[in-house]
Amino acid sequence: MAALRLSSLWRETAIAAPDLWRNIQIRGFTKAQYLNFALGNIGEKSEAIHVDAYDFYKNLNGLRRILEMGKKWVLKRVSLTGHEPDIHLLFQGLDACSEGTEELELGSFQHRGWGDNLPTLQVVATVFPQLRKLCLVSWRIPSDLHQLSTVTDFAFKVIRELTVEELRKLFTFIKSAGHIMASLELRFLKTEAVFPENILGSDRVKLNRLKSLKIHAHNTPILLALLNAMRLPAEIEVVDVITRDNNNALSLQLTSALSLACSHILAPERVVLASVTTRPGDVKTLSGHVAFGGWRSGKADQLLQLIMGVPKDNTIPNQIRQTYSLPFTSSTNPWLFSRLEGLKITFEPNYAFWKLIAGVPTLRRLKVKAFHLDDCLLRILQGDDARNPSPPFSPLRSLEITFATPDMDIGYARALAHALKYRKLAPIREISFNLCMSHIDMETNDLLSSVALNINWFIVTPKAFLFTMAITASESQISLDREIAQLEKNLASLKRRRNALSPVSRLPPEILARIFFLTLPFAEIAERRLRTEDEPRLEQTKGRLCAVSSRWRETAFAAPELWRDIHIRDRTKAQYLKFALENIGEKQAINLDAYNVDENIPEVRRILEAGNTRVLKRVSLSAEEEAVHRIFQDLEARSQGTEELELRSLQGRGRLANLQTVATVFPQLRKLRLLNWRIPNDLHQLTMVTHLAFKGIRGLTVEDLRKLFAFFKTAGHIESLELQFQKTAAVFPENILGSAEVELHHLKRLKVQADNTLILLALLKAIRLPAEIELVDIATFDNNNELSHQLTSAVSLACSHILPPEDLGVSKVIALTPDGAKQLPHYVGFQGFWSGKPKQFLTVVMEVPKDNAIPSNPNSQICQLYSLPLTSSANPWLLSRLQEISIGLQPNFAFWQLIADIPTLRRLKLDAWHLDDCFLRILRGDEDTHSPSVPRIPFPVLQSLEISIFTPDLDIDYARALAHALKRRTAGAGEGKLAPIREINFKLCTLEIDEETDVLLLSVASDITWLMKE
Repeated sequence: MAALRLSSLWRETAIAAPDLWRNIQIRGFTKAQYLNFALGNIGEKSEAIHVDAYDFYKNLNGLRRILEMGKKWVLKRVSLTGHEPDIHLLFQGLDACSEGTEELELGSFQHRGWGDNLPTLQVVATVFPQLRKLCLVSWRIPSDLHQLSTVTDFAFKVIRELTVEELRKLFTFIKSAGHIMASLELRFLKTEAVFPENILGSDRVKLNRLKSLKIHAHNTPILLALLNAMRLPAEIEVVDVITRDNNNALSLQLTSALSLACSHILAPERVVLASVTTRPGDVKTLSGHVAFGGWRSGKADQLLQLIMGVPKDNTIPNQIRQTYSLPFTSSTNPWLFSRLEGLKITFEPNYAFWKLIAGVPTLRRLKVKAFHLDDCLLRILQGDDARNPSPPFSPLRSLEITFATPDMDIGYARALAHALKYRKLAPIREISFNLCMSHIDMETNDLLSSVALNINWFIVTPKAFLFTMAITASESQISLDREIAQLEKNLASLKRRRNALSPVSRLPPEILARIFFLTLPFAEIAERRLRTEDEPRLEQTKGRLCAVSSRWRETAFAAPELWRDIHIRDRTKAQYLKFALENIGEKQAINLDAYNVDENIPEVRRILEAGNTRVLKRVSLSAEEEAVHRIFQDLEARSQGTEELELRSLQGRGRLANLQTVATVFPQLRKLRLLNWRIPNDLHQLTMVTHLAFKGIRGLTVEDLRKLFAFFKTAGHIESLELQFQKTAAVFPENILGSAEVELHHLKRLKVQADNTLILLALLKAIRLPAEIELVDIATFDNNNELSHQLTSAVSLACSHILPPEDLGVSKVIALTPDGAKQLPHYVGFQGFWSGKPKQFLTVVMEVPKDNAIPSNPNSQICQLYSLPLTSSANPWLLSRLQEISIGLQPNFAFWQLIADIPTLRRLKLDAWHLDDCFLRILRGDEDTHSPSVPRIPFPVLQSLEISIFTPDLDIDYARALAHALKRRTAGAGEGKLAPIREINFKLCTLEIDEETDVLLLSVASDITWLMKE
């Protein structure tokens, strides 16, 4: 709910987000407003909804309403936990039928929830007819479980004080639902009831579709009864049986019952036997409980787990460590070990268990812990049992011993070697010793080598650093070299697998290629221009990226962004250029950037000639005049794919080579940028160019300007034109281009910047801009501010075919001297916008004079006034449709006179510096001694006013002065002739608004906003 209050955007986004509302949680403290809001903003076709209600007695009606809405919504999952009477009231008379509910959880706060007065499961089945998963927590076993005809996943948890009759009810339900049940989970707590043997009779239930079976009980007879009555299918994935019963005398029966229930399942190939704690997080281990885990190779998800209590073996009174009599020693349960290939044991079983394991005909891998020198494993290997003449562990291939007792490693290894010799079988393939405290000696090594092909001896140091000392039975330099090579190959494979798991290796190739591109040292990615200091890094970066891995190399070679930009400098090596061309696809676009290439001109010509067969999309050549001439001289190239060309002269005023050659080499050229060149004589050759930029034009002459104008007459196809004129000593007379006018019908963007306003006047008077132009950007930094009025008139004349702007911004512009050392004052920018066309705007920057006409102006020390060039009636175009104006400086009285007379102006934004500014004087109807004509009704349609206070502690006084001025404006117009101002906004205030000021402002405006300065 807090997210909904931040903003309307956050509120709309939150309401439209299905993930935010589909989980409805109801608690006792949940407010009804939240439920009403959630229900009102969830669409009927929204995604599935989950309901979680806990201790909901205060929100019973809201929960009933949500369940009844299941008729038109998809209530996919419902969880209800509460007191028994609350759940009864919830379902009593509930008019609901939730077809989409597949999962239901019912939990009771009472330990024995289902009483005689609770609703039957028939009600639950009616409300949720398509129920698939049902979980019941802390309830009695109900009598009408047969009503759950659609449930496939059933869980009954926290069943306390189970009786014999309830167990029979449960078994009856399992029999009736065995043909559809896919998952069954039962958790029984302690009970005082006595369960006789075969209390469920001799019937056997086949659960043909069961995938998961989990039964936890504190009474082993419950498990025996259920397992004896079940036959599990061959494709079951999980069998999890746990008993916490201390009656370990029943363990043998339990393993026999499990073997019988799993008789249709393929026996496990790997088994782990380990001691377990009572539950996760216990500090103390139950010494009498053992976990049995079995897996099948190729099916990692198929798991058999059994946890039970087992008795201690006290038949050997002088035994060093306690052993356990495991319930696997009987021949009545051969299934568990019928396919056993690997066995891991983390405690010490008794002799009878080892005797059984030693006879498993498929056991190949064995992992055990060694506690002393006379354990049952060594005794079995030595053949202590005279009644069994067959050698123990005959198929054994791998043996792993982990020492649990310090300083017994050498003695145990020798005893093991002697015991294995007694078997009189072929040597074991591998024996590994873990957690050894001593280095292996030569005698022990030779002894072990006689019974195993490979010995691994892992030593633990006192500082806990673990290292390996592997000794083979038959060592030679060649075999060791082969082993080292194989290990290195395996290591490389492991590193590749490890690297494949890292987050960067999971990135899609296109994302990785984009990251590669962004690592390249570009100052401006849009222009792909390379700084001089970054030139050495470019080749190194690409080479290092390709050297990380094969995947990075393949991604880099296949990345068009990485190779399409070829940068050539004098220090660029020819090998790099050859490598780049060889690894760029023939159909891949190439961009060439050559800078100061006196020594690498042949390589530049080679790349340009490659444009005959490749797509050379963008070319940028920056060099001295003579080097550019050598590049194009007798160049046998015709690059059809080149659309953009930049030619830069590294001299002040270079003379460009014949443009006919440029047009021949690049016949499809669309964009041309010429920097630091003189105006060429053959601009008419650029018949295909639509985007022309001429920058850094120094020392412009009258003749150069006439050449440029002659080109405009033939360039009706130009869509973008950018001109930048620098200082010139030439004098440009008025109308030097004559009276002819040029209409650029296709022009979309015009940018002209000059240090001489006369150049702008000459061009703008001769050009007529089309109505659909998107950008007009005019800037002059001339000190001759007397031409400002003429410039605005020229702009109005050039834009006469364009619809005038509706919004206008006027502000000071910070301009710098050419060396960047000092700011140039008195520059003002005008920016106009069109509603509905955010990309279309007009920008004009010029110098304007200070208004020194009023020497006695009391505010001249506070803020300088400017005589803006909009006060003349010679340029009515700019203000003819104006609806909003924002003024970021202090214009003079004449400017405010003009603005106040605009009949369409509705919104005004200005800065306040003092209490007697020109704006307040205009509102009051004051006359100016130098401009006696005051409009009869200033700002006749003004609706919105925004004032930013720039003088500390001025806000209250200025607000009151404004209110009085607006009252005089209304009185001067006559009652009922002016509509009240809709809103006034004050910004950057330093004082809190008082009641008197607030009442005064509300008398002249409908709404007042007062924003304090932070």
